[in-house]
Amino acid sequence: MVTQSNVLLSVREVADILKVSTRTVQRLVRKQDLRAYRVGRQLRIPELAITEMLRNTRFEDEAFEQIQAAESLF
Repeated sequence: MVTQSNVLLSVREVADILKVSTRTVQRLVRKQDLRAYRVGRQLRIPELAITEMLRNTRFEDEAFEQIQAAESLF
């Protein structure tokens, strides 16, 4: 079983994990597909929010396998 802590990640860290641009992460936050908190002028994303977003999104089989591999990093 994978356990997750209350770690807050930066937009850059989330982008690196998901292998997308920082702009894509910001877009996901703006569309409220990815939960985030504002700390001062910066966004912080809980680790758990990434997993929640991925579970609520439909993927093709190959993409789903990649997501499962990424989740194992937590």
